[in-house]
Amino acid sequence: MPPFIAVDTETHRIKEKNIAPKIVCFTVAYKKGKSIYAFLKSNAEQDFSSTIDEIFDVDAEHHIGFANAAFDLGVFACSYPSLIPNIFKMLEQGRIHDIIIRQKLMDLSTHGHMKSYTTSEGVVINMSYALSSLEKRYLGVSRSAEKEDQDSWRLNYHELDGIHSEEWPEEAIKYAKEDAINTLRILYHQEEQAIKQPGENSIRTETFQVGVDFCLFLATIKGMAIDEEARDQIKEQIEKDTEPLNQALIDIGILRPEEPPRAYKNNPGKFTKGKKESVDTSVLADLIVSTCKKNDLPLSYTPTGRIAASEEVLEDLVEHNNHIDAYVERQKTRKIITTEIPRMDSYIIHFPFWILKETGRTSSSASKLYPSANGQNIDPRVRQCYQARPGMVLCSVDYSYLELCTLAQTVWKLFDFSILKEIICAGVDPHAFLGAQLAYALDTNFNIVCSGRKATRADEIYEAFILCKDTANQQPIQDFFKKYRTFAKPTGLGYPGGLGPKTFIKFAKGNYGIRIDLDTATRLREVWFDTFPEMRDYFDWIQSSCTDPNHHDKFAYVSPLGMYRANCAFTSACNGKALQTPAAEGAKLAIWNVQRACFDPEEKSLLYGCYLVNFLHDELIVEMPDDKRVERRANEISRLMVVSMEEICKDVPIKAEPTLMYRWDKFVEPTFNEAGNLIPSNTREFIYDGSR
Repeated sequence: MPPFIAVDTETHRIKEKNIAPKIVCFTVAYKKGKSIYAFLKSNAEQDFSSTIDEIFDVDAEHHIGFANAAFDLGVFACSYPSLIPNIFKMLEQGRIHDIIIRQKLMDLSTHGHMKSYTTSEGVVINMSYALSSLEKRYLGVSRSAEKEDQDSWRLNYHELDGIHSEEWPEEAIKYAKEDAINTLRILYHQEEQAIKQPGENSIRTETFQVGVDFCLFLATIKGMAIDEEARDQIKEQIEKDTEPLNQALIDIGILRPEEPPRAYKNNPGKFTKGKKESVDTSVLADLIVSTCKKNDLPLSYTPTGRIAASEEVLEDLVEHNNHIDAYVERQKTRKIITTEIPRMDSYIIHFPFWILKETGRTSSSASKLYPSANGQNIDPRVRQCYQARPGMVLCSVDYSYLELCTLAQTVWKLFDFSILKEIICAGVDPHAFLGAQLAYALDTNFNIVCSGRKATRADEIYEAFILCKDTANQQPIQDFFKKYRTFAKPTGLGYPGGLGPKTFIKFAKGNYGIRIDLDTATRLREVWFDTFPEMRDYFDWIQSSCTDPNHHDKFAYVSPLGMYRANCAFTSACNGKALQTPAAEGAKLAIWNVQRACFDPEEKSLLYGCYLVNFLHDELIVEMPDDKRVERRANEISRLMVVSMEEICKDVPIKAEPTLMYRWDKFVEPTFNEAGNLIPSNTREFIYDGSR
């Protein structure tokens, strides 16, 4: 067992423009014999900096444990930029640990979940990963009250900035030391538990996850700039666009309009409170009932017996009732006004990330501590509010059909056979290839065209289909191509996850806005199986080789980098093993390589001085100087992303195409000048396009 120390920092408060605040002190806990000791250094002490250098000594033998390593490493890196190369090296050496991340990995390898699990006695245990929760789980110590107290030292160390620790109150020293000591105690407990669970039930990807988490926190710190004029213009325009919808809903009684305060008749000096805009749920429920009866559709109910009016329920009714359609559209648009735009209340908006979901993917959500948003779920209609800072340009690089590449690689590795791999290796667009087969099976006119061309093989059908893509002045033919290529996306990405036709209908509608009936869903799956026959072998392999030995009727799998996920449903195992998990790990490798090139001067990369500012599962957005080297930098990001994903997909070619832009825009394509050089695809000028 390596020699562990635990390090914890106390800082100024986290707030706007201070995401990685100044360090007031750090505490180091260490084990000597069977006892654990700790010492504290305030920033007023002479050996403060030299002790930090010792902590991050790349030639030493010790490992460092943190509770939320990304934050502590981030504040060290921001306060002492010269530490950055050593931080990256120690992460690369696997010498930096995080008790929160390793606990999540341990829970994934045993319970398979990170929210709750049920014991053999049927007791539901809710899981939490804050330091206070881990203290209670491992040490039987409860410090929740102390940590939640707004007057506790946890939130007030800024008052001790610049003061020697000898002059500190004992309570302030005690609290800081307990954080480090308990972190170290938990780390040793986890290490012992991991030793008892060797092999696949392991924490083998922990230090990798810690490194990527640090890289993402650096992106959070940087954030993206907001064009406040564009934000206000979009808000005004959206409110104007929704007025007809609002009026239609007011007329039918679903929507109660806002009522401003008014003076009492008998007492003009006093005013009513006024009323906020609201929805009359009883009118909406009556409309749902009448629509269902008229169209012979089943009603859905809540657990309390009321008429269900969830988004999912209403989506099924929009084609049958114009007022329900208006209500659904209004609610979606209203979310921009009530949620997204209010979050753009500062010049810089930050995107907090969470490193580990059950599939290995990351997630994002807004923080209450500073101006922030969910960077992975920004409505396309407001993305253009996010812009490059003056003198900078944004570079977006995303992988082409990434999860299909990881699916092809997984199946090929298992069986030495994959039609999907052959297609991708031939440079064929897999979505268009499957779209061609779907069109051939479902569209009579296209079938006749193929018969006239004597196109019966899958490749011949694809050749006939691809001709429709760029048919000049033939918009209906181009629309036909787009329709079936779009059909191919949920089909090619949903059915590999083990979905049945009924669940596929919900998947296609919820993720792609495609509405189909059960017969069509069943036919799509049949065509998909015929196109990629290796997938039957894949499902058989999941059933026979991925059973979880510790959970009856459940499944388990190992990721390419060694993450073990237990207690899965069949669909989770199918989706995780071949699609989301390997894609997530390859993308995380890309984050590590790109962000290290941006921040570590010892890498000597032309990306040094650039910044990763957002990450969306298969897309990295990097802000870089707008100069003569911009194309070279864009291509270097692309190269690093391809090299990273090749660690996962060793036999399937990977593509990652860069696009330059001054404003973040989902719909722009790479643009080149007459000399063939990559140039920004949009301008700094904002033009509102409500269709997006």
